[in-house]
Formats: sequence, C-alpha cells, structure tokens
Amino acid sequence: MNYMGIDFHKHFTHFAILNQSGQVLKRARIPSEREAIIDFIEKVPRPVKAAIEATRNWYWAYDTIEPLVEELKLASPPKIRIIAESTIKTDKIDAKVIADLLRTNFLPVCYVPSQEVR
Repeated sequence: MNYMGIDFHKHFTHFAILNQSGQVLKRARIPSEREAIIDFIEKVPRPVKAAIEATRNWYWAYDTIEPLVEELKLASPPKIRIIAESTIKTDKIDAKVIADLLRTNFLPVCYVPSQEVR
C-alpha cells in the first residue's frame, strides 16, 4: 500500500507519496485544477490510500479524488497539531505529515457528508 498526503490550496496542491515504511516515493506541486489532479493521481503506483486536509473548498477536490484511490480521508486541520505547532511549516512538509499520519493510522479525520446532504 502507498499513502498520499494532499495539501490543497486555491492555486496549487502539494502531494507526498509514501510507501508502507514511510519512504518518500514522490513529491509534486501541481495546479489545483481538476484535470491536473486526475492526471497526477492516475500515475501514482497502486494500491494507494489518500488524505486531504479539510479547507473551505475541499468538496470539489474530494469528489474528484475519491474515485481515483482505494480510500480517501478528510483530515481535520485543527487536530493535526504536529503541523500547526511545527517550527518549520511549508505545504511540502504538510503533505508529507498528512501522508505519514494516514500511514500510521494517527490521522484525525472529519465527517464527510454525502453529496446529497452537501
């Protein structure tokens, strides 16, 4: 299993792909556009679980990514203390931390309402 951490922003999205032992397989910074995200994720080695940090515009990214991965989780930003309290904070580091928390089953997650509810 591979683990994908996604730090999603308005203009650019950072990805970190880790293997089961936590080794970084790939990092990427791509435009936050549907086709660019799909193209990137389709090239990630399978199987892959992913996590995206909840932001105010997470809905469309979540809906785009969910069918492309084995499992997708929505990470709770206030509860990811390791990111919030780190002395060096970059989107690149955030994506890796999200992937690592997912890999180790320590990722704090949010409830994801169905599309009908949204």
